Amino acid sequence: MDLLKGQFIGEASRKGIDKSETLEDWDEFVGIFTAKDEDVNVSIVTQFLLNNYDVFESTGTKSITKGKALRLYETVIQDEYRRGSNYLDTLLSRAELFAMITRVDGHHHADGRIDRQLDALKRLDSTQAIPLLLSLFADQKTFGLTNDHVSQILDILIDFYVRRNITLVPKSSNTRSRMLGLVRELTSLAGPRGKAAVNLIASTLKEISSSDSVFLEALKSEGLYDKNAKTARYVLIALERGLTGTSSFDKGHPDNLDELGDNGKPIWTIEHILPEGENLPKWWREMISPDDPDPETAASIQEQYVHLLGNLTLTPYNSEFKQKPFVNAEDSYEDGMESYDKSKRDYRVNGHFVGMRHPFRLNASIPDTANGETIETKTSWTPQDIQRRTEFLANEVVKLFAFPEDVTE
Repeated sequence: MDLLKGQFIGEASRKGIDKSETLEDWDEFVGIFTAKDEDVNVSIVTQFLLNNYDVFESTGTKSITKGKALRLYETVIQDEYRRGSNYLDTLLSRAELFAMITRVDGHHHADGRIDRQLDALKRLDSTQAIPLLLSLFADQKTFGLTNDHVSQILDILIDFYVRRNITLVPKSSNTRSRMLGLVRELTSLAGPRGKAAVNLIASTLKEISSSDSVFLEALKSEGLYDKNAKTARYVLIALERGLTGTSSFDKGHPDNLDELGDNGKPIWTIEHILPEGENLPKWWREMISPDDPDPETAASIQEQYVHLLGNLTLTPYNSEFKQKPFVNAEDSYEDGMESYDKSKRDYRVNGHFVGMRHPFRLNASIPDTANGETIETKTSWTPQDIQRRTEFLANEVVKLFAFPEDVTE
């Protein structure tokens, strides 16, 4: 950082720019990545500089390394100032965009829809897409993109990353290379513009992504939570908002699924209906392995099913549920109780069900309604239930995160 700062001061001085002016610009530059009353976040400044070079100074699809960055930037800074350009001013404008993309505090997009989509991409660990996003926002007008076009691209990226995080295809390094390849195509003189640019991005990401059948199989047969807990939470929230049925949110109780509590952590967290963790209580062992409730046998079954999509839901009461039984036959809930904490199904606080009977769209698939069950009559939660619900929710996820066939204006 100090060497780069010295390079800027030296080259600017040769062009007659006062040192104090350069230092002021430098402080503004690093200040973009510095929280109040804290030191400069060297890591994120470095991340910006590497991405900036890859997008705007390089012509290839390979990323530079930190070891080579200083030498390469020395050449860029020298060339830019000799051409009469104040390169630090150039970096300032790009750094603002980078801070918005990476969700640095205080940096937002004026379009609330786009801002929410950038939040989603941050939660999906989409760092390989930063070069494409940086290029899109820096050259949005050149590319002929409206905010509607940008929003369509962000939706496509969200689809891509949900699928990528679940199937683990393509590899991270390959993803970044293809993102840089898209940048090169878009910035070429004959590059696509407007709707054509959106369709190029959609077709490229669809090409390198897993097929619907592979995506569906991964959702049905592999643990989701243990593979990527952040993506699991994102998918569950998307399901709650996207499934048919009456929403449990309204004007008096607005959707707060993305909000954080006073402790800075999400209010709504993932609940494993069949609990995770060691030493399952007897009631759970008997429920999932009635023929052989031996701890070792039950643990093996638990390991196979516990992280599947069909065993997951959302709750603000995760720490209270722990390993409580699905239903407590010995100390059961009775109609009219204001509060009840003896089972996951009937957990109730101040007159409201907050367990599996909470009127979530997600929870509507807990009972086997095809065979006449309701949440009130359902008394067990078995591997067969988890498989059934996984099958249903997996198909819904594939629909929610399907790539568009074509993009409309």
